[in-house]
Amino acid sequence: MFLKLLEIFLVTGLLYVAIQFENTLIYELMPFVWIVFIVLFSLRYGLYVGTIPFVAACVHFFVHSYLREEEMLEVMRNPVNLSLFGVYFLLYFICGSYSLSQKDRYTDIVHRYEETVEERDEIDSTLNEAMKTTEQLKNRLLENRNSLSSIYEMMSAMNHTEPELIFNEAMTVIREQFQAEQISIYYLSEHGDSLRMKLRWNKDGDSPQTLFLNDSPSLFQKVIHKEQVLLRNSDDDEGSPTIAGPILVAGKVRYICSIDSVDLMQLTKYNIHWLNTCLNWMGNRLSFAYQYDREINRDERYLGTNIYKEASFLKRLEIEKERLESLQQPYALFEINWQGDIRSLDLILNRVLREIDITGYDETNNRLSVLLPATDPKFSETVKNRVDVRLRVKETTWN
Repeated sequence: MFLKLLEIFLVTGLLYVAIQFENTLIYELMPFVWIVFIVLFSLRYGLYVGTIPFVAACVHFFVHSYLREEEMLEVMRNPVNLSLFGVYFLLYFICGSYSLSQKDRYTDIVHRYEETVEERDEIDSTLNEAMKTTEQLKNRLLENRNSLSSIYEMMSAMNHTEPELIFNEAMTVIREQFQAEQISIYYLSEHGDSLRMKLRWNKDGDSPQTLFLNDSPSLFQKVIHKEQVLLRNSDDDEGSPTIAGPILVAGKVRYICSIDSVDLMQLTKYNIHWLNTCLNWMGNRLSFAYQYDREINRDERYLGTNIYKEASFLKRLEIEKERLESLQQPYALFEINWQGDIRSLDLILNRVLREIDITGYDETNNRLSVLLPATDPKFSETVKNRVDVRLRVKETTWN
């Protein structure tokens, strides 16, 4: 706007100068000067602003004629003057129209360019979103592959017909998946009133060997009631682990798996789903393994009892030794010399020992062996005395 005003001021000044030098050579050259101004202004600013030099040129002509006292009617009839006005007008109109058309064309080009830029930005934005979506899908696909691979490895690891090996493998895969400092598997008693330690891995200290259900952590009670994997929340007591889940054998909750001291980064939706799948598969495999053991391996026990023969008992002992090395889980072992009816012995042991305890009998040496899993060896003597007393009482009754 400032430039336009400046140029208009220059045109006005030129008009004034032209009037002052009306009798000089400058005046004779003024039509050419006005033509230059008309062309420049019309090309630069179009028809509207180009009117200024055109009107200024006409005003200059009429003022000059008036100062020379010429008859205006004669001036208007003069063909030379009419030709000059026609040149002024044609140059003004042609150059102004051309400028206006070029400006309109330039405006259209600018609009198309801006639209192209907007479309390009939209395409770039869409492309970036597509790339992000592709990357997310790729990561999700890799996660799915990894999850399927992890689940397949977990299922393969527990594909055994020996229950104790299933427990060992389950403990291993859960440790690797959660990187927890404390993992325990409790056995729920037949009466449903207590939890007995079956298997544990505790990096810092010991876990309770026996929990009465009424006094057990609230999370355990909720897991047994709801039969699903649960996380500890604000309503649970301080003794509750971070996460716990049930292990259903033949459709009933027989074991509880608890995981504590877990990094919060491990408590992802995928890991919760993984643990649920793991415990379900573990329950299925245990159901099959127990049935397989009863039907296929029934010769490993004395008929009609839970007492293993010597060779089979030693296999269970080797498993506990492996657990001691890999999980630092202790076990207690003691032996009692005894001779009598095996079935009567089994009845007595069922009343004295826990469901998870393992017994074996050597007929050759008349020796009873008792294995107490997940039990500190210092308690072996206490349990031995209790069993020995019951056997002696029974033997006295028989005599």
